[in-house]
Amino acid sequence: MDVLRCGYIMIRIDTYDSDATGADWFCYHVKSPCIFPVGFCEKHGIPLTPPKAYDQDTFVWSEYLRETNNQAADPSLFNNYVPLHGFVAGMKIEAADLMDPRLVCVATIAKVVGRILKVHFDGWEDEYDQWLDCESPDIYPVGWCQSVGHKLEGPPIVNRPSLPVKSPKANPLLAGVKKRGRKKKKDAKTSTSPSSNKFLRSSTEETQTAPADVATTPAASWTTPTVLSTMSLASTTTTDVKEEAKDEEQEGALEVKREKTGEMEEDEEEEGPESGSGERGGSESSGSGRYGAGRSADRTESHFLCE
Repeated sequence: MDVLRCGYIMIRIDTYDSDATGADWFCYHVKSPCIFPVGFCEKHGIPLTPPKAYDQDTFVWSEYLRETNNQAADPSLFNNYVPLHGFVAGMKIEAADLMDPRLVCVATIAKVVGRILKVHFDGWEDEYDQWLDCESPDIYPVGWCQSVGHKLEGPPIVNRPSLPVKSPKANPLLAGVKKRGRKKKKDAKTSTSPSSNKFLRSSTEETQTAPADVATTPAASWTTPTVLSTMSLASTTTTDVKEEAKDEEQEGALEVKREKTGEMEEDEEEEGPESGSGERGGSESSGSGRYGAGRSADRTESHFLCE
């Protein structure tokens, strides 16, 4: 240690390797809260990092001072004042990383010893913890970064394995009870499924390729099966039945009229010989009767066709 003017001292950390450039020396003020008398860590249960070649569990100050021929500083030379700061373990703060002070991170107060605070950075291992004074300018209240517009470093994101989802246990009291739910209404007009669209498309194509005269064309002569609706089939069947009934009615009337015409001819042939006085008259009468009957039949048939 070297003593400077105005209460400043140069302290070398025995744990560090010797550096010719002087990088292993640090400047402190005698009233700094970050320097402590010999035995401070042992008194408050804080792990002390011993110099190289010494074990942390077996290190003893008195032996080390004797071996190195050094003298411990008097405890009265240190700042022993502890203000009523109010910090307790578990409080959340925002703290600067002393290894990279531009980073302000989410932190937790892990331990309080007098006026110094052990700061743990959330999401990081304990080896990155650091001790800071309760009045250190490197600790801030929650929300300080947002208020001044500085970026706050959050905890690192750790990919946690997803937990298996447990299926709900069945209630034995509800066993055998059917749940009531709303029934979905089927849309008979439209269908959005590919299968229904395919069926409608094929039905339309087959209907267009069917013969125009469905009633008179045999089904065996069709090139493709025809898909007809129920209403079209019903209307076609009704029309066919009506036409057949009309044809039968006309044929029956024609047969009745022909029978009547035949009876009239037979009656005229029987009356012919009785009305004539001789062969000539009979033949004329018979001829006239034949021709008259023929003309009568032609007139009757002609009258029927005109109707």
